[in-house]
Amino acid sequence: MLLKGGYNSRADALIVGQNIKVLLKLLESDGGIKKDLFRPDDIYDQYYYIPMCQEGILQIILLTEKQKREKLKQFLLSRFPIRKEKEYAVYAVCDEIGNPVYLGYDLEMRQLCRIKQELLWRPSVSIVCMDYQAEIIREYLGEKVIIYELNTENVMKYLINDIGE
Repeated sequence: MLLKGGYNSRADALIVGQNIKVLLKLLESDGGIKKDLFRPDDIYDQYYYIPMCQEGILQIILLTEKQKREKLKQFLLSRFPIRKEKEYAVYAVCDEIGNPVYLGYDLEMRQLCRIKQELLWRPSVSIVCMDYQAEIIREYLGEKVIIYELNTENVMKYLINDIGE
């Protein structure tokens, strides 16, 4: 399904968890004394986390349907005033006060780890996520992160209605 969705080499690992709270345990895990807990490392380029909840369906849709994924991304990027055209930047836009804006609604775990690292030397960064993800992302990244919450139900309607399904 990921290959059909245009993620041919990008989606190396897909982790499905019981709920959104498991994401925090995984992100904060050091592998455990017996190394029996997961830890996002550099074995794979990307680790996507999907919670087993109704809202998690949207993440699956965005991972498997390239047209919808691109439509949402372009819509969101157009909402921010400052474009960054850096070849190796992991963000494409900045908010009105110059903070880099990350699209974090796909819950790519290594990206979340990089954002946390970036917060060690930046006063703040901004992240766009779904409403059901916001609490865990704030808990992981801390108070220096600015969160733009997307209403999951409205995003689903936007993606389905405009594509004519």
